[in-house]
Amino acid sequence: MSNLTDYFVAPTDEVAATAAEYTEDRLGLLDLTPEDVAAGKALYQQNPVLGAMPRVRTAASGTLVVQRKNVEPALSMAQLEEILTGRMQRVVKDDLRWAALIGPAGPEDVADAVVVSLTDTLRDALAGLDAPAIQEAARRWGEAEEFTDADTSGLAPFLTALADLAARALPGGEHLYCRVIF
Repeated sequence: MSNLTDYFVAPTDEVAATAAEYTEDRLGLLDLTPEDVAAGKALYQQNPVLGAMPRVRTAASGTLVVQRKNVEPALSMAQLEEILTGRMQRVVKDDLRWAALIGPAGPEDVADAVVVSLTDTLRDALAGLDAPAIQEAARRWGEAEEFTDADTSGLAPFLTALADLAARALPGGEHLYCRVIF
């Protein structure tokens, strides 16, 4: 089973946590319009490979969302951070923002989705990437054990989108987050 990951920027943990909440009466922080959801499903049905590539969408709230299947925010992002910064994964995992549960309020409330934080060190490293650095990082990241049996062709576009998201976050001191939908 594959998990959908939605990477996004928010000013605070409290705002980011709302992305884990389901609201029946209104669209949430990361909810796409029904038209966008239908278009994504149609694309996947017509061309599963293209439909599974990373996509940048604007949620109904105006929040930019970078979607990708199976690039989870703990191990994958620790590997990426090590590649980009040289910080060993064991050091990354000691960072209080590394994959910290932001929402829902407690583990007992987890149903269909969780929101976790990414480190500010990763945000800063992503924000500073240029096109050649993105290509090299994607190549090295694709060699990670996690991706040995997976199609890594979408890693460079995914990193390009993440780098853009991080660059947008930096001036306002916003943080990167990931919502994982089970």
